[in-house]
Amino acid sequence: MAHLPLGQSNAVAHLAKLVLALSLASIASTGGAKTYSSDLGTLGPTYEIREPDLLEDITATLRKKEASGELARIQAEGRQRAIASIREPKPVQGLNRTMVARTRYWNPSISIEENIIDDKGRVVVPRGTVTNPLDHVQLKRSMLFFDARDPAQLAYAKQAIAKLGSGVTPILVGGAVYDLMDRWRVRLFFDQQGLLVKRFGIQQVPAWVYQEGKVMRIDEVIAPAAEKDGKS
Repeated sequence: MAHLPLGQSNAVAHLAKLVLALSLASIASTGGAKTYSSDLGTLGPTYEIREPDLLEDITATLRKKEASGELARIQAEGRQRAIASIREPKPVQGLNRTMVARTRYWNPSISIEENIIDDKGRVVVPRGTVTNPLDHVQLKRSMLFFDARDPAQLAYAKQAIAKLGSGVTPILVGGAVYDLMDRWRVRLFFDQQGLLVKRFGIQQVPAWVYQEGKVMRIDEVIAPAAEKDGKS
């Protein structure tokens, strides 16, 4: 009889137990119903009722899939999907290419909802105090949001990065971010789940976000059409 390597055998057994647990969890138990029973005696020959061990059955099925290579294929496909989602995350929804340029401002000020006290119980910041983080920090970089799937935005972002260098933080809202980093040899970011887009209220891209005094300025700009023979 062929034996599986110890590591694979343990993995299959663990997976089989997990499947069994999920199967048992899906079986609804019944209770509270009144039942009646009585001894009717033996009406004929009796035989031992032997039900197949569910865990053994699941384990055997998984071993067959492992032996045939199907289990390895399923695992490989799962890894490939995970890698693909990292290299090209889901694009941010609800954004359009900028057709009409516009500017708006976002004030990051917040109101303190509860008193902030020190270790001696003294109030150092009273409730209701309005504070602006930009009173204490100076953002030196501008953020550029763009969709790398659009050739015009791609060319626009490439020119902006070449011109501003470390003065810009490029943030993708769509496209293969890792492939683009390999080509451009620059550090890029991706707005996962559109958190920054929602925070700044961006509706069109490309868009610039940068500090202007005590507020953040958001410029949704029009990207010139990309050259047909240009490479980005």
